[in-house]
Amino acid sequence: MAAAVAKLGREKSISTLAQRVYVIEGRNNTDAQRRAERALLRANPSLSDKKAFRTGRVIIVPSDVGLATTERVTKTTADLDGALDETKLRMELAAQMLEEQFERSGASDKATTDRLADKALIKQVRTAIPGSTKILAKTAAAVKDRTAKSSQRKSRYDKAFKQAFTEIDRLKKLAGKG
Repeated sequence: MAAAVAKLGREKSISTLAQRVYVIEGRNNTDAQRRAERALLRANPSLSDKKAFRTGRVIIVPSDVGLATTERVTKTTADLDGALDETKLRMELAAQMLEEQFERSGASDKATTDRLADKALIKQVRTAIPGSTKILAKTAAAVKDRTAKSSQRKSRYDKAFKQAFTEIDRLKKLAGKG
């Protein structure tokens, strides 16, 4: 598990992000910059895609780089408030990871559905396998069913995360009063 997490701001590249979460100083900082970038990509592989740079996205900031981190990084703290803040950030990270998995699954299902509706494919399959119309229809129905079940699962996850975030906020308020 990472020792720290951070939220993306307006960064649009791994290079800029590394400079914002790690203290990289000095004239010959190329090696430190590369180490920071590699560590961030290792911990957050999705950052190799420019689309992953969304403001507010939670990222893991590895502590084994040999560089100090900036104030933008939330580190593990022993007090209750810090532990709850970190828990919330890590839950946001988990929610993001699940969201990305649901997006990939949905895109795959859509591509499959589109392909199964392709008239050229249907013609090829009918020619190659007589009586295959039923198989294609059953496959399309199975993909549609899987998509619906995935949507229901996503909805349950979203609701559970929302409730968890609410409870963490409630715990923070209680801790503040205690």
